[in-house]
Amino acid sequence: MLHKRLFLALLIGLLAAAGCARYGRGNGYPEPRPLGSDLQVFQAPEKPEEPYEADPRVEEPRGDLTLWDVLGLALLGNPELAGYSWGVRAADARALQAKQIPNPEIEVEIENFGGVGEAGGFDAAETSLRLGQVLEIGGKRGKRTRVALLKRDLEGWEYEAKRLDVFTEATVAFIGVLANQGRLEVAEESFRLSEKVLEVVSERVKAGKVSPLEETRAGVEAASAEIEVQRVRNELEASRRRLAATWGSDKPLFASARGDLERVEDLPSLDPLLGRAAYGPEIARWATEIEMLEAAV
Repeated sequence: MLHKRLFLALLIGLLAAAGCARYGRGNGYPEPRPLGSDLQVFQAPEKPEEPYEADPRVEEPRGDLTLWDVLGLALLGNPELAGYSWGVRAADARALQAKQIPNPEIEVEIENFGGVGEAGGFDAAETSLRLGQVLEIGGKRGKRTRVALLKRDLEGWEYEAKRLDVFTEATVAFIGVLANQGRLEVAEESFRLSEKVLEVVSERVKAGKVSPLEETRAGVEAASAEIEVQRVRNELEASRRRLAATWGSDKPLFASARGDLERVEDLPSLDPLLGRAAYGPEIARWATEIEMLEAAV
């Protein structure tokens, strides 16, 4: 009976050590780069038991949009950025798993059962119970954990790079909408002018002041201007869809983009730009990449 109690106490102790270890950890995200760092951005919830729902802060806009509005929507609602964030969370979970000691193994073996006579059934059965536990030495668990944490940090760099990509893509898409809105205004004005010209030429033809050929030419110009209006409208609609896709929508409902393309700011000199290049996530991540590979070796 004493041996059984000792065995049960040892078993409970091993199970508790395997399943209840706790370690401090970071969240896996690097310090955000200055570009757009003051805007809210999607990050996967840390508690996996919480059901995932679309960010309630992302509502389909219906009024006029500024660039700042678009950037806020894109960073919260972009589905690709959300996928990268879940990648960080998954790597974080793998790092937590790497910190745990191997689970104990239990093996039960039953012999000499199912015979006849006095050995019938389980009367003569012999039961063997074996308990095994891998004891890691040489700091294997710590090294394994370090590699997993560095892989998680790499996922964080991928997320940060994607955040900046989304910021850039949303800006370019917004400028595309703004430019096509301006082109549509010009095309519609050209069409209105061509219609007025056609009316004037038609009156002059009726008065016998010009040849009917001039009316035909004016009609062709008006038809071409109308086709151009429709073409620009199609391009505007396509650019609106590209913009809405940055925050995960396939049906843009916003009225228009609001901004000024006429204002041009001076570009900084080359030297400061080169100095900032090393601060970008695509380059900064390589320090973590090298450290992870060395840790893996």
